[in-house]
Amino acid sequence: DELVSNRQSGSTTVYDANGDEVLAAAVPIVAANRRVVGAVVATGRADGLLADARRAVVDLGIYAAIAFVVSITIAFWGATRLTRGMFDLSQQADRVARGQLRQELTFESDDEVGQLADSFREMTAGLRALVSELDASASDVAATSEQLAASAQEITASTEQVSGAASSIARKASKGAGSS
Repeated sequence: DELVSNRQSGSTTVYDANGDEVLAAAVPIVAANRRVVGAVVATGRADGLLADARRAVVDLGIYAAIAFVVSITIAFWGATRLTRGMFDLSQQADRVARGQLRQELTFESDDEVGQLADSFREMTAGLRALVSELDASASDVAATSEQLAASAQEITASTEQVSGAASSIARKASKGAGSS
């Protein structure tokens, strides 16, 4: 009575009414002027209400367990997918660091990790092209070096011939100057 007169809802504890265990609850009816003009009182058998409450708690527990298992499964699937992609990218980075540019990255995905894998593939292809250009340039430098070496040998031979001729002229000139 006190709760209802103070505009508050309330309930009783389980009590015995004619040999049955019952539970009662009351909700005040408040008029526009905020005065309590009455109350709605509901009484029910406690065993039925408690059985329904127990079933609701068990159902809630089952639903919570199912939701937990589903969320763990989804989290595990997502984490596995992410870590597999990152592991593949790490392996590719190690291969590129060792200069192994011929092996293609096989990981495919539609998410950010897949975009990063695409960038790795483009980077590896660019590095392969750069290495090919460097090989071609190195071949050109080697060919030019061989040509320069051959030219240097020709110049050395010519210089030796000129030096020999100059020595011969100098000897003849010194013999000619000595005989006069």
